[in-house]
Amino acid sequence: MPTTINDNRKYIAMTADEADALMGEIARSEIDLARHTAEAESQIADIKSALEEVAAPLEAIIKQSAAALDRYIAAHPERFVRPRARKTDWGSYGLRVVSGLEVADEQTVLQFAAAHKADRLVELKVRLNRVEAAKMIAEGAELPGCQMVSGERSFYKTAKALLDQAKQLPGMEG
Repeated sequence: MPTTINDNRKYIAMTADEADALMGEIARSEIDLARHTAEAESQIADIKSALEEVAAPLEAIIKQSAAALDRYIAAHPERFVRPRARKTDWGSYGLRVVSGLEVADEQTVLQFAAAHKADRLVELKVRLNRVEAAKMIAEGAELPGCQMVSGERSFYKTAKALLDQAKQLPGMEG
C-alpha cells in the first residue's frame, strides 16, 4: 500500500477568507514575536549598560595588576625555572615556552612550495562561481552538472509597519 506524502484536497477546498484568516494568524504571531523580541532586546541593552558601568573599573584593575605581575615575573625569571608556574589558591602564574610561526614574506614561501612540489605547504580553495555559471547557461552554454530550474514559491509577508509598531516600547521614539 502506498504511503501518502501530501494531500492538498483540504487546501483546494479552502476559501480565500480562510486563507486570509491564516495570513492574519501568521501576522498576529509575527507582531507578537516582534514585540517580545523588542522588549527582550531593550532589557538586554539595559543589562549590558549596567554591566559596562561595573566592568570598566574592574577591567582597569585587571590590566594594572596583570602588568605589575608581568613585571615581577620578568624581574625574577629564576623563580620560574622549575616549576615554570607558581600555584596559589587563586590560580597560577609564571612562564611558558611558546612557539608560533612568523611569516615575513608569504609569496616567497609559496614560490618555494611550488618549486619543490611541497603541496602540503599550500592550501587551495576552489569553488563554483554560481553567478557566472548562470550567465553562461543563459547565454546558451551547456555546463555538465548544471541546469537552470524555474518554479514558483509560495510566500507571506507581514506588513512592515505593523512589525515596526510592535517593536516600539512605551517611551521609545521611532
